Amino acid sequence: MLEGSMSDSLIFCGVALAIAALVLCLAIPVHWLPTVALILYAVVPQKLISGQIMQLTAPALILFLIWGLRRISLAEIWRQPRADFRSSVPSAVRNWILGFSGFSILLSGVSIVRSTSVGWLWYFLVSLLIPVLVGDLTLEARALRRAIPIVGSIFGAYSTIEFAIERDPIYDSLYFNVGRGDYQHWSSYRADSVFSHPLFAGTFFAIATVVALTAWLEGGRRREIPFAIFCGTGLVLTLSRGAFIATTLALFAVFVGIFLVPKTAARQRMVGAVAGSVIGVLIVSQLGFVQNRLNSAEAASSTTGRGSLLEVSIRAVAQYYWMGSGPGTSRVAAEPFNDVGIPIESGYLELLISLGIVGFLCFIGIAVSVVLSALSRGDLVGLGMSVAFFVSIAGYNSLDGHRSTAILFGLVLIAASSSVQRSVNRVTVIRHPCGDVAGKASRFIVRCPIDRRSAPSTSAKSY
Repeated sequence: MLEGSMSDSLIFCGVALAIAALVLCLAIPVHWLPTVALILYAVVPQKLISGQIMQLTAPALILFLIWGLRRISLAEIWRQPRADFRSSVPSAVRNWILGFSGFSILLSGVSIVRSTSVGWLWYFLVSLLIPVLVGDLTLEARALRRAIPIVGSIFGAYSTIEFAIERDPIYDSLYFNVGRGDYQHWSSYRADSVFSHPLFAGTFFAIATVVALTAWLEGGRRREIPFAIFCGTGLVLTLSRGAFIATTLALFAVFVGIFLVPKTAARQRMVGAVAGSVIGVLIVSQLGFVQNRLNSAEAASSTTGRGSLLEVSIRAVAQYYWMGSGPGTSRVAAEPFNDVGIPIESGYLELLISLGIVGFLCFIGIAVSVVLSALSRGDLVGLGMSVAFFVSIAGYNSLDGHRSTAILFGLVLIAASSSVQRSVNRVTVIRHPCGDVAGKASRFIVRCPIDRRSAPSTSAKSY
């Protein structure tokens, strides 16, 4: 009797909390919802959610869906002519996403594990298609770019406490209560902050560190420097080699982009950024716990095991005539060929097995088009965070094994695909076609709002 009443009370409390959360989601400004989804993605990790139904209704994913429904209704895209609808997502990215989604849906019909494919599709279609449908993402992108370094610095400080006491002061007890025991089996303790695993934490901290550093390069705001330090500290404490590589390549891409973007203010701070990065790498490489991790036997065995995964992946996808075994089913498809017994530790190899060569190339098309579109706009923050994400997911089973990565993918797509530079008033001098003498007497000075992304007219000179 007591157990029944307690169960009813828990159900009542859960329903009440769900209703309160729904009211809150409908009340707060719509452009803040992706930022709230980012926080929920972190503080309610997939490891804490048990059961197939609960995973399909993960809080961050549901909030992402609510944001999409609110934005689609607010944008009134169904009543607008097609020519008037303008999406922040570049057309090349949209086309690759639509192709990737369409092929995934078709392939799910012949999946070797239909239920797994349906769950995978739910995460990826919500996370990737909604940003394509909602139109202008400028406000959402601005909010995310402001929030990522702040949230990352808070989680980085939490990682410092966790690493110092060698236990998670909050989540360890929660994992124990839901039957998810301790997974720390490494010789050196690896902090995971609130992300349930060091690899997930490494991906987020790599993005946050790059965003903070690049924001300082572009804007010169000193407040970004402590954010970058705390995010970088969290990154180091994960001891994730893939995240280290992702951060390094992302910063290298940003430095290259600085020279390709004309007249960027970031060049003035580039010397300090490069010097700080080099000094940081030298300091980190000399830390004892970092050297222990890099030189440990478990790191060597992990590297050796991953070396055989390419052959396993090729044999697995060849079994299905290179068309894929079905979305999210790479582990099951590769199991007969995986003598090593380790997971497919690469998101790209997972997609090669589950979606075949077509789905794999579509995903590569998404990644390349997101990076190139950010570079073509001169958007260094978007360039850095997208490179950090796409490189980081190559180092572990990020896409099939942990479908919640799709939420982070969608948030990166929002933040990296929209330029957040404000339109400014420029003084445009239109010269008279009869030459300088007549032009000086009859030049027209026009003040007009011009987007910084747009190039000035060849017949006008901008001051």
